[in-house]
Amino acid sequence: MTAATLDLTHLADAIAERISVPQEKAVLNASEAAALLGVTRNTYTRYCREVPGFPARRLGGRWHCNRAALLRWLEGQN
Repeated sequence: MTAATLDLTHLADAIAERISVPQEKAVLNASEAAALLGVTRNTYTRYCREVPGFPARRLGGRWHCNRAALLRWLEGQN
């Protein structure tokens, strides 16, 4: 490898570290929560509106939920 290649590799690694997204986000949007539950987004939003105690909140007109609270709810430990 040349010095230029090493510099570019180092730069690419540094950029990747800065823009990396945590693998497990603490707060999920509707699509992410629906995927975690294995249901459609429409089903998820229906749960949000109709299921008492469902761990979701409407923020800025969109549904969000805390990943840990959703997993607890799934386990029946709510």
